Order: sequence, then C-alpha cells, then structure tokens
Amino acid sequence: MSKRRQRSPSPPSDLKVFHASAPIEDRGSIFWGAFSPTLPVSTLKKLPEHREAEYHMTAWRSPSNQRSLVPGRIIYISGGGDGGERGGGARLKKVLEDMQVEGSVVVARKYGGSNLGPVRFTHIESCAKDAIKRPTTPTREMGPPTGLLSPRSEETTRKALAEMLRERDDRIAMFRKMLTDKEAQLKDEAPVPPSPQKNLDYDSMSVAKLRKVEEGKDRTMKFILDRLNKVDDELEAIRKLEENMVDIGQAGKVETAEGAGR
Repeated sequence: MSKRRQRSPSPPSDLKVFHASAPIEDRGSIFWGAFSPTLPVSTLKKLPEHREAEYHMTAWRSPSNQRSLVPGRIIYISGGGDGGERGGGARLKKVLEDMQVEGSVVVARKYGGSNLGPVRFTHIESCAKDAIKRPTTPTREMGPPTGLLSPRSEETTRKALAEMLRERDDRIAMFRKMLTDKEAQLKDEAPVPPSPQKNLDYDSMSVAKLRKVEEGKDRTMKFILDRLNKVDDELEAIRKLEENMVDIGQAGKVETAEGAGR
C-alpha cells in the first residue's frame, strides 16, 4: 500500500508583505510609496514611513465578479482617495491601470513647508511606479499586531507614537496658521492667531490610547487640508476674476483712445 503524499504546509496566514519605493525629497517635502497585491490601503497607511505624513493618496484595483461578454476578458473594479492632495487618487488609479496590476498602492507626503506645484504629481506617480516594480527585490514583512508585541517592543512603540504625535501637533499648528492666514486673505481682513491647543501628556498614555489619539489627529488634519483646498479654490477664482476685470479695463481704455483719435 502506497503512502499518501502529504501536502506542503501552507505559508502562515499572517504573512503580510509589501513593496516600498525609494523616498523622493523636494524642497523639504518627502514622498514614499508602498504597494501590495494583498494588503488593503488601510493597512499600508499604517506603515512607519507613512504615519508622520499629512497626505495619503491611495488607489486599489481588483477583478470584479461580473462576467465579461468577451471570452477571457477580466472586468476590473478600482477606487482611490486623494488624501488631501486633490487629484492624487485618480492619478494612482491610472498608474495601476496602465501597469495592469492588481492590488493596493499608497503614496504618502510629508509636507516640507513649500508648495511644489504640478511637479508633486510627478513625484506621486514615480513613487507608485517604483513601489509596484519592487517585487523583483526582497519584500518587507509587516510586523505583528500591536497586541502581540513583547513588553520591550511595546514600550518602544509607545515612545515612538508619543514622539510622532508631538511632531503631528506641530504640523497641525502650522497648517492651522496657514488656514487662518488664507481665510483672512479671502475676507480681506487682518489674520487672527488661532487659539492655542491643549498639550496632551502622551508619555503617560498606553499604546491603545495613543492609537486613538492618532486617529483623531488624522481626522483633524483631513478637515484642515480639505478646508485649505476649498479656500485655495476660492482665492484662485478671485484672482482670475480680477485678471479678467483688468483685461476688460485695458480693452476699454484702448477703445476710448481709438475713438478719441478719429
């Protein structure tokens, strides 16, 4: 009687891999990209490199359950999010489509204090493409869930989170001031300094509490960035209106001068 061949052991279900891009630095801003064929964007956004970033542009692409009328053709569904950088999600979706890959991609940007203009979208796309091409190199593994950390690594994580939140507070304060100044410019008023924020004692908090505070800070940052985008749009509309008024005024002066010379 022949022995039944045993199946090879399956890889651990908690093995989580992703592919990280090289960072791009430009005038103080830093861009990172991460791609995974299996992990959702919500997990990629929690990578250490991404936790300190203010902007998180995301996209995903996967096969649909819907059958195509064309034999052998696969219908895909996709989605994405701008994460404070308007148009960033759509550009990442196009990268996934152009490269014909399935999975999730996140590009994070840590703001350096200077507006970069359209070149920021080039950086976003470059980081995404770099991360997607990385499967040819060794992949990195996601660490264990927070609840499985050893006491020493738990304390290390807690200290890192506390330091990150203090830096996040500084950046939120910077963006609040930027928003206050732009809103004052929109109303043609003198800017009023924003109200000081209460300092929290992060060093006395547990990892779980710090994670909850981090989520709240993320929502605060998203609100400020969304408001900044809206104010920028309104200021740009005013600028274009003023330019049109100047053009109309100059055209009127030319017509008046031509009429006087006749």
